[in-house]
Amino acid sequence: MPATLGTPLDRYIAFAERAVTDPSALEEEFDRIFASDATVNLFGETIRGREALLSFYRHFVSTYAELRHVWQTTENPDGSLHADWAASCRAADGTISAVAGVETAEVNESGQITSLVNTFTVPPGP
Repeated sequence: MPATLGTPLDRYIAFAERAVTDPSALEEEFDRIFASDATVNLFGETIRGREALLSFYRHFVSTYAELRHVWQTTENPDGSLHADWAASCRAADGTISAVAGVETAEVNESGQITSLVNTFTVPPGP
């Protein structure tokens, strides 16, 4: 994990990791991370709005027992954020896997993510 969690994208990745072992993070941090009308594209699915995103992330975190990320975030010239990341995972059923990808995010003036797109470079296994 980076020494600081200075960008909204850094906070998002740390949030996703924390929520796996501490589901209360969803309620505690969600509104700080996401704008109420945010869109997220993960696993080829686009989810829009607070309630739909909360439902998605509740399901997502329930599928993992452990999740650990390493990542590097940069700011693009247009102000959007880019993070190359990798993660090791232990699913709730005990299966171990590794994934990697790229996250891109747009943020509003309040520092909340308004749009997030994940592209896997090493996708989840079957």
